[in-house]
Parts: sequence; structure tokens; C-alpha cells
Amino acid sequence: MWNENYNEWVQLRNLVVTTHNKDVARIMRAEQISMDTLSIDDSWSLFERHAFENMDPREHPELKEVAKQIAAKCKGLPLALKTVAVILCSESEIEGWRRILRSEIWKLPNNDILPALMLSYNELPPHLKPCFSFCAIFPKDYPFRKEQVIHLWIANGFVEQQGDERIQDLGNQYFDDLRSRSLFERVPKSSERYGGKFLMHDLVNDLAQNASSKLCVRLEDCQGSHLLEQSRHLSYSMGEGGDFMKLNLLSKSGQLRTLLPIEIQRLFHPRLSKRVLHNILPSLRSLRALSLSDYGIVELPNDLFIKLKLLRFLDLSRTQMMSLSIEDCKKLKQLPELLPSLKELPLYACPVIESFPDGGLPFNLQILDIRRCEKLVNEIVDGENWELPCSIRRLFIGNLKALSSQVLNSLTSLESLQTFNLLQVQSLLEEGLPSSLSELYLWDHDELHSLLTEGLRHLTSLQSLDISRCHLLQSLPQSALPSSLTEQTIWKCPNLQSLPVKGMPSSLSKIDECPLVEPLVKFDKGEYWPKIAHIPEIYTRVSIG
Repeated sequence: MWNENYNEWVQLRNLVVTTHNKDVARIMRAEQISMDTLSIDDSWSLFERHAFENMDPREHPELKEVAKQIAAKCKGLPLALKTVAVILCSESEIEGWRRILRSEIWKLPNNDILPALMLSYNELPPHLKPCFSFCAIFPKDYPFRKEQVIHLWIANGFVEQQGDERIQDLGNQYFDDLRSRSLFERVPKSSERYGGKFLMHDLVNDLAQNASSKLCVRLEDCQGSHLLEQSRHLSYSMGEGGDFMKLNLLSKSGQLRTLLPIEIQRLFHPRLSKRVLHNILPSLRSLRALSLSDYGIVELPNDLFIKLKLLRFLDLSRTQMMSLSIEDCKKLKQLPELLPSLKELPLYACPVIESFPDGGLPFNLQILDIRRCEKLVNEIVDGENWELPCSIRRLFIGNLKALSSQVLNSLTSLESLQTFNLLQVQSLLEEGLPSSLSELYLWDHDELHSLLTEGLRHLTSLQSLDISRCHLLQSLPQSALPSSLTEQTIWKCPNLQSLPVKGMPSSLSKIDECPLVEPLVKFDKGEYWPKIAHIPEIYTRVSIG
């Protein structure tokens, strides 16, 4: 415990309290029991177990002699003993052990634990130091989610792509490396969901704050505007009043890259002021990572995406939004964790988004529209990488190397399918589309040269068909179209030579920029005219019938 407020402590009774803070113990005015440090023998037993985990100390007498001297410097403090021993375990040469023994850090005039912990920080590889110091934004005793921390690291550029390895896997490796050095501790019995929950020991949290040089702070700890001006990563405790007065201070935080609300006390759908959403957040133009998790928000202002052009990670989990449009986010690499209530997800011009969230798409999603998201669609090569909820009613997708008919046919509620530039669209049509379709759009398919006899005939609910910019399409067989069709558009198919006049829709047809077939449907003169004259409306470039 770290709270030094007497008025809050006097309300409590019959508690056993542990603390490193002598002022807390004094305020409690109760019997105090000071915990002794470990004996020399117990210290060595703990230290030896971790430092010589992969070897027998009896076979390395020189290492054992140095290790005993290092263990003595830890002064019987368990966390210090374990932390330093873990460092030695990764050192195979005696010179590395001697370097740690001779370190000037042991002479630091701080409390007993800090020199050993500072040594563990100094011995971290360079790529792990910013990841660890970033965690200073978490308050003491706060259980943080592994998955969220990794997303925040990636958004801020602390994890960099190496070869073909997925950046999320690399971030997971970074986290596990810090955990193996006893800097993160697993919360007992925490769920495996989101990678589990973890804590930092209070003194490890102090170390992170020291290492972050006030770049990673908590809003409640900022005394004076100069701290907000120099901070880059900030967390704050969520409140019940909309948080405008608290977050209004961020007008001085133009360089802020991370904003993370933290729920210290249990709140029921805390609201976020519209002045925060519309005025304060869009002004933080350096943001890379933003969390709005747990707020009772139902919509986001367009300015949030227009002005936050550097945003790479957005967490909207456990909000009340039903529609989310993400457009023109050139730097956004990771989709936010998508809330279960979400019904509509359009993704436009987000070229570096790589994958759907690890938790998948919302089970109740009804509209999925993906355009100009090159990296996302290129990562999806076959059906094994797709897990689409069967609730989807409208799907707009393109620029895929392949799209499995098995995936499409699993979408039992699919009513509208819009595809463009699918390299294997011919085989997709041959394998069959969901019979629930009422609208089908085939755009920009250079692979499409004909509809087979079976074609789309089995789509007995199909009412609207649009075939556009399919430059190699040559024919539509007489039996290719279902009798349910009421509207048909054929546009910019320069090699199309024939139409299934018996299967033409009964109400409306539009034929434009198809030079080989337009003369055939010309009013009162075309070869097909006697067979299609009953159709009330036929639009072509040359005439209207």
C-alpha cells in the first residue's frame, strides 16, 4: 500500500497491510512487524537456483565465487537476488559476471533495492529498454493486459518488423523476454483472454518511472504544466463526469503519442464529454495510440480520423458503438479490438493495416466493406486465414489473390456481394455462391471470360446483377441467369459478343460501353429487339427503349 491519506485509512478495520512506505505504517497506528531480510544461506540458495538454472555450480567454481560476491551485494532482498540472478543466467562468460560485480551502480545512494534493479535495466538489450520504460504509464498494483501492451508498443514504433516474422509475434517475444527477467509478474488465476494480465512489482514500477525520464507519466502525478509539455505517453484515471476538466489540461501536450484511460474504480459505462471527443482529442495530432475503451460512446466525430493522421492503434473495446468507419488512415497498422455491438465496418484507404484483430470480427457484424487496404487483403491468401461471422449481410471486397467459396457459402445471411479484382473469380463462380444472394456486383475482373452454363442460375433469390469493367468477358449463356432477376447492368465490357436474351430481367437493363452488343439491342432495329421489346426500360449509350 502507498496511500498516505489518514482520513481514508481510519475508515478501515481488521486489515493486514503490507507496505514499503514507513509513513503508511505510521498512519495505521497499529502493531508493526518488520520483515527481516534473508539469511546468507537462504540468499545464496535463492540466488544459486536462478543464476545456475542451466548449469551445475560445482562444475564452474570461478563463476560460483563471483556469484557469491554479487549475491552479498543484494543484502538479502529477494527481488534483488532474483532479478540479478536472472541477468547472470543469460551470461555464459565469466567476464560478463565480473562486469556486473564491478558495476558502479552498486554505489548508488538510493534504497537497498534500486541499485540491483537499475543494474537489471542497464543490462537490458537496447530494443527492450523503451518497451519497459513505456510501462511507467501504469499505476502501481494495476493489472495490465499483455495484448494491449504489445499493441501500444507497436503503435509507437518500439517493435520493428524483422524479415517475414509477424510484428505481433515479435512483440510477444519482447514481452516474454521482460517477463523472464522478473520485470513482469503474471496475475494469479488471470484469464488467458487477451494474453493474460500482468503486474509490475512496486519497486519495478519505480524503476520504470526512473528510466522513462518523465516521458511516460500518469496525469494525476503531473505537478505543473512543464511535465505535460514534455510527456509523450500518458494515462489517467477515468471518472464519472465526462473527464473534460481533467483532459482540458492536454492543451499543453502537443507532442503526446499515447493516451490511455485506466479504470481504477469500477464504473458503469462512464461517459466521455463531447467536448473531449470533438475538441480535445482531434487537437492531439501527434497521437499514435488512443484508447477509448469502456466509455459509453456511441459514435466518433469524423475529425478524429481526419486530423489524427499518425494514429496507428485505436481501442474501442467495451463501448456502445454500432458503426465504425475507418478512412484514409495512412499510418494505422493495427485494427482496434472491435466491440461486440458493432454492426458495420467500412475500411477505406488504410494501406498498412495487416490483419483483423486477434479476437476476430464481431459475431454480430452485418456489413464489411474493405477498399484500398492493400496490405490487409494481400495477407489473406486463402480461406484458412478468414474467419467471417455468418451474420454478415453485405460484403464488399477486392484485390485478393484468392477467395474461398467455402468461406462465402458459410455466410448464410449474405444478401449483397460486391467484388472487384479477384484473380480467381472464374473458379469462384464455378464453385458456386451463397443461394441467399439478392445482389451481385462483379467489377474489374480481368480473369472473367464467360459465365458457364450453370452460371448463376442456382441463385434463385438474385434480383440485381452488375457486371462492369470485365474486359475479357465474351459471352453470357442463355441459361446463365436466374428467372428472379429484375435488374441488370453491363458496363465497359468491350469484348462481350452476346447476351442471354431469354434470361434478360423483366423490368430494367442498362448496357453501356459494350460496342459489340449495343447494336444488337438497338430500338426497333437490333437483332435482339424482337425478343426484348417487352422489357419496359432498356438503357444504352445510343438509345433508350
